[in-house]
Amino acid sequence: KLHSLEGRNVRFGFSPARECLRGIAVLLHPAKHAEQMPWLREVRRSLPRELRHRIENFCFFFEPTTEVFPRLWHYERRQTFAAELGMLRSNLPAYRDAILRRLSGDRFFAATEMRRMRRPQWYRAAAGEYASRHPKTLPMLERFKSSPSESLRDFCGMLDDFHTHVFLPTWKSIHASLRADIEMRKKILDDFGIGSLLRTLATDINVHRTPGGASIELPHGERELEFDARSHLMLAPSFFCWPGHEVFVLLTSRGLRCAIAYPIPPLTAKAARIKASETVARACDALGDPIRLRILELLSARELSTRELAGFLKIGEPVASRHLRSLLRAGLVRQERCRYFVMYSVRRETMRLVTDALAALH
Repeated sequence: KLHSLEGRNVRFGFSPARECLRGIAVLLHPAKHAEQMPWLREVRRSLPRELRHRIENFCFFFEPTTEVFPRLWHYERRQTFAAELGMLRSNLPAYRDAILRRLSGDRFFAATEMRRMRRPQWYRAAAGEYASRHPKTLPMLERFKSSPSESLRDFCGMLDDFHTHVFLPTWKSIHASLRADIEMRKKILDDFGIGSLLRTLATDINVHRTPGGASIELPHGERELEFDARSHLMLAPSFFCWPGHEVFVLLTSRGLRCAIAYPIPPLTAKAARIKASETVARACDALGDPIRLRILELLSARELSTRELAGFLKIGEPVASRHLRSLLRAGLVRQERCRYFVMYSVRRETMRLVTDALAALH
């Protein structure tokens, strides 16, 4: 059963260094990140021009995803940025493998394929081919081909300076948001189970019950993962992931290891939602005329005919009829024949929708 897997199989955490990398991705591609624009406007004031050029030199790492160094930085260890950066500085193989995975263009491959890619002959040829298709990456890849250790040093220096000058001043509020989200998600897990929890992370992650536990279907039909008693699922909130999420999967002899980095609730989830928005929009459009507003004022007192409304408003009956047709199409009034006259009255249910919508925006 799903419930039996929750306690020992699902963990929460986040990585300061990965958040820093995602922040750089937002800086390089602001058009894709409407949610982070307030943060971006703030940090641009403190970004030295020279540092911006060094960041752009490593654009290779920030397209299409920043979920790199998966076996180096572990979400649940709660390391500081300095500790995670120190781990990277002393681990050239992790840096090299991150570049090789991007050069390959694949997300899933066997260990034997990884060993083949580590040969200098392979990655030098792959780097040359990649740079021919993406000229902006040429200086960084040439540096890597000539000296992977020097490339690692340059990358760590850039990341450290970005953290110091740009990221650190805003980290306190980001950290608080991530901690609050984890506590909220844990409560959902305890109260409703893993299936319900995963469905809150993203609409394009599908979860199905299986005899052994759960099946997680990744977006875009890439792959379906069997989640059982040996599996380990890490959930990591991110301030910078919006509008998508990042998934890293590792198939080991000890079972499936899957990490899903997901965005904390964005503005689109927190903003007021207007019920029956199409009906409200039509009603508001019809209300955009002083005569129609006066008609509704009169009808709110009692039902009236076209002739009565024309007399009260001192307009012709054809004009009154035209305004009434607009109010009818918007669902703001109703009509009912009474002998020789058609009587009009206010549809109060539609008026309540409008007033509730305006109250939600207050």
